[in-house]
Amino acid sequence: MAPPDRMEPMSWFSRSRAPKVDSALREEVLAQHPEAGEVHAIGSGPRVLVLACTECLAVRREGAEASWQFVGWHMVNRGGWNAERGVLKWSFADGEGDEVALDEPGRVPEVFRDRVQASILVDQRYEAPGGGQVIIAGRRQLGVPGAPVVWQATTVGAARLTDPAVANFVVQRTNELRADFGV
Repeated sequence: MAPPDRMEPMSWFSRSRAPKVDSALREEVLAQHPEAGEVHAIGSGPRVLVLACTECLAVRREGAEASWQFVGWHMVNRGGWNAERGVLKWSFADGEGDEVALDEPGRVPEVFRDRVQASILVDQRYEAPGGGQVIIAGRRQLGVPGAPVVWQATTVGAARLTDPAVANFVVQRTNELRADFGV
């Protein structure tokens, strides 16, 4: 193995704490999503490049219509890294989501977890009318000072947001949380 000062660079991917990002790549991301901010981690997989930025996860898949997808940390309801499968997966409050296979994950899984957690201002679980539970979360958009808090509600068990009693309950609890936390 070559001495550290003679090692060949691994193109745009680096395992260091501050990844080296090609300036053209960074400019490309910022041109499409100016609030993305600094790149904290880089990962790659078959036909996919992932940048974990201050404000979002930036994903570019190869193909005829290669373009960036930006996933704000504050919008991720559930997700995480499955090391056994080499898959980073996420979903939103509406149930939609996505995943990417990464054979070179770098620090992306760690940064993913940390940034999603950092976006949570408040996260409360309540017993819902009629059974089941409701989880109400107030989330902030990282890296964008003054951005409004995003409120999300998800259900567990028998509770359904389409049930008028549950919907009213969610509105009442959300208003209480807004008042309690001043957001």
